[in-house]
Amino acid sequence: RRLDRPVELEVVQWGVTREVLADRMSREGGPDLLHLSGHGRQGGLLLEGTDGAPDEIDATSLVDLLRPARGRLRLVFVSACKSAAAPLRWLDLDRPGAGVTAPDAVPASLGVRLARELDCTVLAMRYPVTDDVAGDLAVAFYRGFVDSGLDAGTAAARAVRAVAAHGVSAARPA
Repeated sequence: RRLDRPVELEVVQWGVTREVLADRMSREGGPDLLHLSGHGRQGGLLLEGTDGAPDEIDATSLVDLLRPARGRLRLVFVSACKSAAAPLRWLDLDRPGAGVTAPDAVPASLGVRLARELDCTVLAMRYPVTDDVAGDLAVAFYRGFVDSGLDAGTAAARAVRAVAAHGVSAARPA
């Protein structure tokens, strides 16, 4: 079923600098939903610098930029490699009888930091993803979330299953 709700959409496709993102987060209380798509890693994301060069922003700085929208922001979709990955250094596999560091001592991923510090739902990637996978995942997620009115968790689970059903290829590695 399709829900009839007004949606105001603003797309900033190129030139997303820290300044542009800060401006969008402070306008009218910020957005309800933010979709960030780009290159990333466990603790950061690449934006564009004012000179057009890549500008890597760490989790702390990104949270600070998004904080003005904290009261309104309900969902952040981070379509960037390893944005939800926990660092592997907390596994101590070299010593016999060694185990896993206590969860509270493990550095949080970008996605976890955003969820905790902005008090919103975050959908982020645990593994590297290709552009094809990221795009198809976003389309499937938003069809479930917006078109069908599913909650974010159910929409995400269905989107992952739908994308995984396409099988493995060069554009869709395992």
